Amino acid sequence: MRIAVLEAVCAGLCGENPPPSLLAEGLAMWRALIEDLLLNPQVTIETVVDDRWFAMTPSLSRVHAWRVSDVTESMTCWQNCLDDTEATWIIAPECDGLLQQLVEMLPPSHRSWNASPEAIALCADKLALAQHLARHSVATIPTVSETWQSPPHFDEDSKFVIKPRDGAGSQLVRRIADQAAWKNSRQEYRGAGDPPAIRQPFIPGTPLSIAGWFDRNGVQWFPVAEQVLGEDFVYCGGVIAARVDDEAHATVQRLVTVAVATIPGLQGYVGFDVLLPERRLDTPVLVEINPRLTTSCLGIRRLCRGDWLASLMTDPSKPLEWHTDRRIEFTSQGVVREVPLS
Repeated sequence: MRIAVLEAVCAGLCGENPPPSLLAEGLAMWRALIEDLLLNPQVTIETVVDDRWFAMTPSLSRVHAWRVSDVTESMTCWQNCLDDTEATWIIAPECDGLLQQLVEMLPPSHRSWNASPEAIALCADKLALAQHLARHSVATIPTVSETWQSPPHFDEDSKFVIKPRDGAGSQLVRRIADQAAWKNSRQEYRGAGDPPAIRQPFIPGTPLSIAGWFDRNGVQWFPVAEQVLGEDFVYCGGVIAARVDDEAHATVQRLVTVAVATIPGLQGYVGFDVLLPERRLDTPVLVEINPRLTTSCLGIRRLCRGDWLASLMTDPSKPLEWHTDRRIEFTSQGVVREVPLS
């Protein structure tokens, strides 16, 4: 099978100076995906890589990398990849409609492991997704548009989060504890061209994620992962399986199962960000949906007994098996290590 693989940051489609965090995560996912796909000896890969990062291309047989120097050349070479292959896997941020546009380019005859353009559009719009989940009685964080007309009301218990309505990673995500912080955030957004923003109450808790594999037979869920976040919610990596009890694992899976039943068009690998509130009487809430490969795949591939991706692509009805005597820690830079259960 000839597969076209595109990671948008590595291909130079995310600007002259992409945020270092996006580049690091993109490179890590891109390399892992190519290595896992090539475990099938029948697979050959076409991909596109910017000159700046060509030295990081996996030096593997059965990989042809188109070397590009600008966006126009990148898109031309990507079209050549599509012409020469029969299947496609795209990794790209949902922001600015990039992932949706790349999926819409795919030839009808191509096999794709990406969600439909409609599902991508819904998941990319954080306000629309929150409203959709609320209409379907799926627990999520109350979300409103940030109009910047007046600061929120603060008391000693109220804190807020402001984030771009259409954004990736932790760019411009800020925790707001007082009016001074709100005004500083306002200035940051002005300096960034005033992208639409949303406001959410800050809920203390444990950030988790769960990913699943979607195909016409349904969904196979992977173990719940624990997210490691730095200041201003900068994503630093994670731990899989998460250090929470079995009841929390089951509750998270039930939550996302209800959510996906309301969103047609999810396909292939899809990731979900979930918050387990500090007050254990509160239920987990679904924060975001990522209709693409996520950095958690770095841990999933190591926790799985066997070749996870090859198994899913050849026989998705067969449940994956997982190591139960260890956890996997992974960073957003692509560093992965096994740790014994404590």
